[in-house]
Amino acid sequence: MKFTPDHLRRLSHKPMPNLRYLSLRCRPYESKVICHPSNDRPAHTYYDSVLETFAGWPSAELPVISVVEDLVDDPTGSSAQPLSSFYLDNLSSPLLFLTRVLRLRIPRLEIVRFLRLSRWRLVLPRITFLDLSTCCLSDLDVSELLHSLPRLRHLVLDHCNLFDDAHTRDWAVFGHHCMLAGKDLNLERLVNRRLALGGASGTGGSHPREVRILPRVSALLSLSLSVPAHVDADARRVLLAEFQRGWAEAATVFNGIVSAARRSRTEEGVVTYRFPWPGEAGSALPVREYSFVGMMVVNDNDEFSQLSEVRGAEGCPVVCLAGRSGKEEGIEHAGGYGHSIGWDIWQDTL
Repeated sequence: MKFTPDHLRRLSHKPMPNLRYLSLRCRPYESKVICHPSNDRPAHTYYDSVLETFAGWPSAELPVISVVEDLVDDPTGSSAQPLSSFYLDNLSSPLLFLTRVLRLRIPRLEIVRFLRLSRWRLVLPRITFLDLSTCCLSDLDVSELLHSLPRLRHLVLDHCNLFDDAHTRDWAVFGHHCMLAGKDLNLERLVNRRLALGGASGTGGSHPREVRILPRVSALLSLSLSVPAHVDADARRVLLAEFQRGWAEAATVFNGIVSAARRSRTEEGVVTYRFPWPGEAGSALPVREYSFVGMMVVNDNDEFSQLSEVRGAEGCPVVCLAGRSGKEEGIEHAGGYGHSIGWDIWQDTL
């Protein structure tokens, strides 16, 4: 029997509150293609209706989800990958609010736009393990992911074409961006410029002329990604050293920002804001245009001390460049790498 997306849609029409593990593996090619009359899309090879059905489920504890589309060579010689699903706006559905582990491999899909943080909501707020192998990402996309998913600890990015043509120095920049969210530094400048122009919101009375906004930092424990086959073991060690250098430099920058904010509070009474940690809810910034929901005021010396204890070079995440098939190619995986953690979760070696 050929099991099609329509069969799965019928099975999932009614919510399953006791479901704890969902795994879909899709093959994009069929020997005979049947299309919708309205849009010429293969009717039985796309999973949009299934994803929409799952998105309609109420909030439930579905901690582990895997959606894998096989990466195949087009027999016609085309480089295009025929997607089994192409509508992922439902990633912010209530069903995924409690999901902790997600493997979402859809070849060549620009996935970050579906995972992008909104100032009004968090997408995948409980995610601790994320595998986006074969999707299309840039180094800046990775940085955005790391700083918009506050609980993320393990990230797997095999065959995402990251750094295929990169220079060694690019890895230091990548490490810096992974540790520290640079766009948060711009946020402080924008807010203070608006405050200086008298653009604070409120119902009247005085408003601050300046605030400090601490940028988000990554809490990642492991990063797994593949590099081109021609990069040998010695070259990989150089790349890892550059990544660690960039990470350590970013940690130094952040520690300096925290120290400066602490002095500003003590000497000038300047209010410091930080982005919320999981489960926290705070107030908005004092400027309407940049009113990020849930910003927290840092007003305690102990909290400043805690923020100052940011990991430096010794706290850099484990970075594994072996890829999924590294061992077969004579390249050992790094200890504590994300691949082994994922294989234990999925009970497979995809």
